[in-house]
Amino acid sequence: MKKVFLLFIILISCQKAKEDKSNWVASLGKEAVTKEELDNYLKKNLGEDPYNHTTVVLSELLDNLLTEKLLYWEAKKEGFTGGSQEEVIKSYIETICNKIKEPPENAVKEWYIKNKEKFKTGAQYYFWEIFITDRNKAESIYSSLKKGDDFHKILQENSENLNKENGGLIGPLSIEDIPEEIALSLSKLKKGEISPLLPVSGGYMILKLKEILPPKEISFEEAKGVILEILKEEMCEKELEKIKKTLILKETIWVYQKNLLFSYCGQFPLYMQ
Repeated sequence: MKKVFLLFIILISCQKAKEDKSNWVASLGKEAVTKEELDNYLKKNLGEDPYNHTTVVLSELLDNLLTEKLLYWEAKKEGFTGGSQEEVIKSYIETICNKIKEPPENAVKEWYIKNKEKFKTGAQYYFWEIFITDRNKAESIYSSLKKGDDFHKILQENSENLNKENGGLIGPLSIEDIPEEIALSLSKLKKGEISPLLPVSGGYMILKLKEILPPKEISFEEAKGVILEILKEEMCEKELEKIKKTLILKETIWVYQKNLLFSYCGQFPLYMQ
């Protein structure tokens, strides 16, 4: 009788041990996702102090962790087994995306027409630059240039910038790609004119405008390759979302709010027991 009672106690204890979910932050079917696993995932994505981020960010990352597990399981079923979880998922996704057919020509043209503004370049600037670190020397050179001395000869003999090997020529650059103080000076110059002495980081600069190329519209043929990549990426993302939704519907997923250090606001249901 004592042996039976002892066995009963052991069975009860084992059952309680099995039901201990104090370290669970989520479950996928019968598999637990632990606090340690979530902490490591958050630190990998957010740094050493992840819980300083918003609950929205933390919830999204927990959702990503769960979804990646589902993708990993599915990838293994499909025969992708080599490497880490991250490598297996990457190979699986690449295979899915590579199977997607190239969008038809009319779809590519339609996208180009709707997004023509994205395929226009602004005016392109070409200019020469003399760079001097010493203020007195820079002022002396600028004074000589104002008197009519040859800009290109002075550049070759005095400029301290590495691009003087290219004759000091810079460009083509759009005005948005040029530092603000330089862009402002260039915008006031006409072809062949010299800028005032410009104080810049580390020294002083004198510019001479070579030419401004007018804005250009990139043709459909030039843009076609880029558009194909954009459309294929969009199609890949849509296909991946469909797969994720299917996998989520197949699996029983719970999030254990009481074991989390933030208020979960993601897409999965909360375990309330």
